[in-house]
Amino acid sequence: MNFQFLLAFSIFLSFANGYKILFLAPMNGKSHFLYISSFVKALIGRGHEVTFLTSNSLRNLNLPNYTEVLVDPPLEMSAMVKQDDFVDMASASIFSCVHLLRDMPRIFNPYTLQNANIQKFIHSTGLHFDLVINEEFYGDSMLMFAHKFKAPIITICPFGVPEYIDRQQGLLTPISFVPHWMLPFSDNMTFYERFLNLILNAYDWAVRRYQFIPTEEEYVQKYFAHLAPLPSIDELHKNVSLVLVNSHRALSPPRPSMPSIISIGGAHIKPAEPLPKEIQTFIDGAKHGVIYFSLGTVLKSSKLPKEKLDAFLGTFKSLKQRVLWKFEDDSIKNVPSNVMIKKWMPQNDILAHPKVILFISHGGLFGTSESLYHGVPLLLIPFFGDQHRNAHRIQTAGYGQFMPFPEVNKDSFSKTINELLSDESYLTKAKETSAIFKDNLVNPMDEAMFWIEHVCRFKGAKHLKSHAINMSWFTYLSLDIILANVVILLAGVLVLYKIICALVSRKKQTTAPGKKQK
Repeated sequence: MNFQFLLAFSIFLSFANGYKILFLAPMNGKSHFLYISSFVKALIGRGHEVTFLTSNSLRNLNLPNYTEVLVDPPLEMSAMVKQDDFVDMASASIFSCVHLLRDMPRIFNPYTLQNANIQKFIHSTGLHFDLVINEEFYGDSMLMFAHKFKAPIITICPFGVPEYIDRQQGLLTPISFVPHWMLPFSDNMTFYERFLNLILNAYDWAVRRYQFIPTEEEYVQKYFAHLAPLPSIDELHKNVSLVLVNSHRALSPPRPSMPSIISIGGAHIKPAEPLPKEIQTFIDGAKHGVIYFSLGTVLKSSKLPKEKLDAFLGTFKSLKQRVLWKFEDDSIKNVPSNVMIKKWMPQNDILAHPKVILFISHGGLFGTSESLYHGVPLLLIPFFGDQHRNAHRIQTAGYGQFMPFPEVNKDSFSKTINELLSDESYLTKAKETSAIFKDNLVNPMDEAMFWIEHVCRFKGAKHLKSHAINMSWFTYLSLDIILANVVILLAGVLVLYKIICALVSRKKQTTAPGKKQK
């Protein structure tokens, strides 16, 4: 009884001491919103007061201690990138992908900052926050809210650890065995792969340093001018107390890290909930299992070229398995009887069903994580960003395969699916990975909550920050020490050389012809 009382009392205290947290995630992407909103709900569930700056509303949930700053109307993804651009990215160079992700904020960030609701919030007075959390997705100008409210900053990176996050926390990424976050390489790179990795990292750094950051500085000076003097974007980066990254040892190769970079891969994955009756009946009646097919929330299956849709339909028609296909409209014709089309499906709940035996996806990290958490093999068709990296990792690890989108046709697609369904090694490996994924000291979301509250408790948790953030790369690599030693060594050699020369010269003088020898 005493234990139960203490437990109840401790829970009451945690609720009574809730923090005021500002959560910034204006990116209008369905998958991003679902991911980030899971943290918002978890914080509210722990008694914190959350203000959410977003393009997608949670007001219909009637959450307690919740305030919303809505980007209204939201900027549609099609205003930044067309569907055809994503399709083209499937066969574009990696350098084009870097530029795409750097160019998108030029449309999205000023749209957000000049929105009437956001402007009102920027010019608000009398508000206080204990912490600002920003989604790390090319919205660096949003970090200025931490300066406005004089609050520490945490960022959440949804796609792993890019090189600039390492630098931000005081680590120079060892690119000899850590590939760029968009490259489909393992940590055992060939000479050519290491060469390409060096070139891409240098190129990405230059684009970020001389194109992206100056543009973000312009937005800051324009939309936060009344808060002058303003810190630079670089100064704001140095003030980031902690970075929560969507990575997990089950899915990513080992790499060095800093104490202020915390892996929370799988934090958004929740226990499965009951499926809608129609979908539940469809899956339960599948004698040979079910294939789930979704290209995510950005790519639209309905906008794919007709020849690709025909390849998918032709393959599905020949299968004895049933297929659930997230398809965005009713335009598709001649749907086979073993295929169910829905505009939206509860992905995590579907993947948790034991009769789901294959997930066909574009390779986004959210869906990939959910699939492997539930032990479902994958067939990935990557298009852009980290999708190629995820696809190669999955094929190399043995729990799935990938197909370049330009190579998709009925014959190749059918052959790959039949191989995945007939070879039990893929399922075995997926189940092994699932066991590793679930074997955590604490639940990833609970770990995320601990570190968020830790930063609040200790006013920015400066003890987690390395002094390396204030060092130049020249000093960081001890090149100044090496140079000093080289200079000392050369000076010593020069002095020794001069001494030897002097002795030799003196010897020659004493032994010159015409001089008497004693």
